Amino acid sequence: MESVKRWLNLGISLTLVCVILAVSSQETVRAEKPGEKFEEGFRLDKIDLKVGKLGHLAPYIGTYWFEKVFEDPHVKKRMEQLLGDRLSHFMKNVDVRGAIEFQGSKMVLRGGRAHETHRERAILIVNVYDGKIHAGIFSEGRTTIFSREKRYGYLSSAIREWVRLEEIETMVEKPPAKNFEWVK
Repeated sequence: MESVKRWLNLGISLTLVCVILAVSSQETVRAEKPGEKFEEGFRLDKIDLKVGKLGHLAPYIGTYWFEKVFEDPHVKKRMEQLLGDRLSHFMKNVDVRGAIEFQGSKMVLRGGRAHETHRERAILIVNVYDGKIHAGIFSEGRTTIFSREKRYGYLSSAIREWVRLEEIETMVEKPPAKNFEWVK
């Protein structure tokens, strides 16, 4: 009977942790400009995010039609502004692609360079609701983020997760420097 209680308590605890993580992972809208008013607790999960500034791009979610997103006048202009002379490098690094994902209010387009995805990758985050765009290039072990956000914490969770995954993957490729032994 005691072990059943322990299992029930563990199950309840795990359920609570999952609920807390799910609630805390919801992005909250914040004022973008000094003096801009916003309703405290106004949450993105309460509005239809596919009808925002770039809502017309929503049909491409779940597809591989990166070109349709890249050709959109707003996206194209922002990519040119953000990436500048690195735009061609970015485009080469999304040659091999996964399906376009949708996280929160953001379309996530990620890919890698053909036959070199372990060394050359890129990501583009397109906020369908407000039109903001962020990009990242992973090249030869170095991650570069392109964004107009003023702080790292303001970047979308999708691009911050990508940065961490790139960091972890780079670490995994090399053996640890300390406390490591390989017996052959």
